[in-house]
Amino acid sequence: MKVLFTGDFSSDNGPGMANKMLRAGLKSNKDAIFLKCSNQYTRLLEIFVKLFFVKSVCLCSATFENKFVIFFAKVMHKKIFYIMHGFFEKEFELNDVSNQDPNKEKYLNYEDYIFRKVDKIFCVSKSFMNYMKQEKPLFSDKFDYSFNGIDISYFNSMLSKINTGKRNKNQILSIGGGMPQKNNLAVCEAISFLNTHKGFNLKYVIIGKPYSDKDFIIKYDFVEYYDYLPHDEVIRCMQESNLYVQNSTFETFGIAPVEAVLSGCQVLLSSKIGALDIFNNVEESQVIFDTNDYLEISEKIERLIIDKNKRVIESNIDKICHLNTAQTLWRKINNF
Repeated sequence: MKVLFTGDFSSDNGPGMANKMLRAGLKSNKDAIFLKCSNQYTRLLEIFVKLFFVKSVCLCSATFENKFVIFFAKVMHKKIFYIMHGFFEKEFELNDVSNQDPNKEKYLNYEDYIFRKVDKIFCVSKSFMNYMKQEKPLFSDKFDYSFNGIDISYFNSMLSKINTGKRNKNQILSIGGGMPQKNNLAVCEAISFLNTHKGFNLKYVIIGKPYSDKDFIIKYDFVEYYDYLPHDEVIRCMQESNLYVQNSTFETFGIAPVEAVLSGCQVLLSSKIGALDIFNNVEESQVIFDTNDYLEISEKIERLIIDKNKRVIESNIDKICHLNTAQTLWRKINNF
């Protein structure tokens, strides 16, 4: 059956990159229909016309055009699927978004509308699916999962081109900038403790938008902060770093930890990260259970930095190859 895919397939953010991988994975599938127009009004017209020629529609991003799509898809009796990259209700809470923010109610109403109207919701990890079933029991039957994908061949070729040939044993890397949800500030406290009380000389590279924590983060003299770096430069930083830390208090999947593992980094990951679903042989010493406990974080950083016999986390490549993730999603849509 023909399926229309709508959403953001151009941005370099997490959902945009994941959607690009989905489209690449379905490139040879003539029944997978994607939009061509970028102008807002011609795009809506294109959606309306193409809905006549498909059996179902898959909403790949949280955009307000989805309400338009859902309305006409319902009128035309099409099945509606939604790829859920994030959870506004939880993320607004974690990032202290004020109730006075005019966009907060708008997005929460949008999310509730999606839950009520679509036929199936694909979370981007199994653990995220289980979380949503507990948080929204009224819609639990709608939740399923489909992993985000990555082009392994392209990534490996990029690694070989960048290959710096050196790794700084004292360099730690995190992505997520000053977003409270990423909780890089707690990692700063842990590194400060190690440098001050344990005689370490650790450098902490952070990449990401400022949000509300950047001003506090950059007060630490060991921090090197970038609001933005091109993807190849991010990978270069991964190749140069000894340890990648993702201390998120909530992370539906997380492509960056996967890329860090593929880049040869040691990783220290919060237990709240969905990407843990696709890693093998993870030890407790590589997982942060209390993301606000700087002493737990410092102890595990210390162990990973100095332990020469530590095991490298391995990713189950088959689960995240974009060709496989796209085909898995396609089968689930067609079997519904």
